[in-house]
Amino acid sequence: MAQAQAIQACWKEQAPLGAPIRKDQIRWYVSPLTRTGQTMQESWGELLTGVPEVWEDWREVYGSHTCDQRRTKVGFTMSEITIC
Repeated sequence: MAQAQAIQACWKEQAPLGAPIRKDQIRWYVSPLTRTGQTMQESWGELLTGVPEVWEDWREVYGSHTCDQRRTKVGFTMSEITIC
């Protein structure tokens, strides 16, 4: 979590210097695994604009942890993310 928060701090620092993170410059992709959504949310926070596109085949191997559980494409929102 600390690494993801450090990434967000870096993007916030770089945004005024022209980093390409405006809504018209970036598309968001995420796998349906819960922890990928968690990482995206922690890495980008309020810089996250729009709705991430969930790609079904972009995932790692399913594990036994709740953070490895698959999320459905329909109704996937960042507010549904749970912590392991």
